[in-house]
Amino acid sequence: MARPTQGDWEKAKALYEADKSLRQISEETGIDNSNISKRAKKEEWQRGVLPQLIADTARVREEFTALLPHQQQVVESEVAERLRHIEFFKKSTMKNLSTMMRKVDETITIQEHTQAQTALQKGKETILGKDIDTAIQINNTQQTAGDFKGLSDDELDTMHALLQKASA
Repeated sequence: MARPTQGDWEKAKALYEADKSLRQISEETGIDNSNISKRAKKEEWQRGVLPQLIADTARVREEFTALLPHQQQVVESEVAERLRHIEFFKKSTMKNLSTMMRKVDETITIQEHTQAQTALQKGKETILGKDIDTAIQINNTQQTAGDFKGLSDDELDTMHALLQKASA
């Protein structure tokens, strides 16, 4: 039997997280049950973290296939736009955090950090709504204001539009 590749181990972990048995994982990956068990324990794999996502995805795909072609196009377009917004906010948050880390030894006021955090949060809520989980983990992290030099012109235009909507 060939030595398992990194891809084999990643698949094994995903199957474990999907709550498959060690026997099923072994059959699909070719990795021995005991080796899977040892690695899962060593790396603290979490069993059963994917079944709800799998069920939700199946439900959404079923609903999507029931739509008319024009409805499917609208859904695809809106999803793509929402994902662009999510990516923008993730990049903006990371840029602010990176800037803050570079300036940690400089004198920066709490007000500047709070303004940046508030502007991003308001923009996110304006575009994505308050209840959506966008993987932007601000969670009381203080952020610096005004340093958007690394953002593209499109990203800056989007931020400007979002800030105008948020302050309206």
